Amino acid sequence: MSFTQYYKVLNLYDAAEAAYGNGQHEQSAELYRQALVIAESSDEVPVFLRGMLRRAYADELVALERLREALAALAPMSQKDKQEDCRACCIFGNLTDHIEIAQKLPVSLKTIERAYAQAEDYYPGAGDKSWQSRILHYKGQLHLARGRYAEALTTAQEGWAVWQKECPKMYGTSHLHGLFRISLAARDSVLAHSYLRRWEEYDRREDKGYKIREMVRCQMESELARLEGRTAEALDWARRAAQGAELIDWGTIRYAVCNASVRAFLLAGEDARARDILARLSRMRRAESAHDRYSFQLLRADYHLARARRAAGLAPADDELATEFPAPGALTNPRAPLFELARARAAYDAALRVGRWIDEQLECHARRQEINARLARVAAIERLTPRRL
Repeated sequence: MSFTQYYKVLNLYDAAEAAYGNGQHEQSAELYRQALVIAESSDEVPVFLRGMLRRAYADELVALERLREALAALAPMSQKDKQEDCRACCIFGNLTDHIEIAQKLPVSLKTIERAYAQAEDYYPGAGDKSWQSRILHYKGQLHLARGRYAEALTTAQEGWAVWQKECPKMYGTSHLHGLFRISLAARDSVLAHSYLRRWEEYDRREDKGYKIREMVRCQMESELARLEGRTAEALDWARRAAQGAELIDWGTIRYAVCNASVRAFLLAGEDARARDILARLSRMRRAESAHDRYSFQLLRADYHLARARRAAGLAPADDELATEFPAPGALTNPRAPLFELARARAAYDAALRVGRWIDEQLECHARRQEINARLARVAAIERLTPRRL
């Protein structure tokens, strides 16, 4: 046997990994796809490598926000005859990949819980306790999406405690990034700071996706600075993040980085810079993930609320991370914010339509409560503006 096809697959795999490391998700996905096509039609390629390729291809599709394509790519591994040929770690990884996508869409809570049950039934007989870390990580993110911060933190910490860098591994930075996001949502700056520094420690040990992780670091640093009230530093990190994001393909990471950058620019009063970035995010109106559609509409509404504050002569405020919103005093120009307040209300209504659907799927009230708090801030300014005839 010449192994010509086998070496061709390995070369494509290496090229796909390199493309991923440079943030070129489109190219990486295509290279993984080509490698998978060859692998699936050649006896020279080991079955375990086919499983790795299929999951890597699906992972890049998720990064590109092509969630349903990712599900289609993973589907063959769910078939019983295919499972018998795959390594247990790939089968378990496939089960948890489905959970990740289910939560990103999201599907109903009952469907997600059935997916967890399937994965939890599988791993005890196929692997060791460290496999549970993947399940606990995603459960933590599910609690976060439902607004249950205490449960999210406890669950994610349990997952991190049993994590090991082995197949079916999840990178240490992925676990720590999840813990950072939970801490941020809970407005716990001490814990967020701790997890960010540990993230940096593990970042230096990992050898995949340096350019992407550098953008994520800039985003995290900017968000932590905002939480701690360090506006100038938040702005500096945001500038670095926005500049670096232009060098990577469009996808979930680039959107998250741009989202954080817009918020830092708004807090610093740089409305024009925020508007330029926000305009490039308009594709999120049609994102497959309802979470992303909601996030975009919320960001757009917060932009108009920030503009209304500025027009009224009020100090900037961080609508995402600030914990206190004292009632505004007299406005410098009571009529000036009316237009932006109206646009903010319309955008919050659009966000609520998406958010209400997500809340129904996940059986919670997190987004409705979030929008109600935002509308209360709008109303506080409206009370100081002239009544419209």
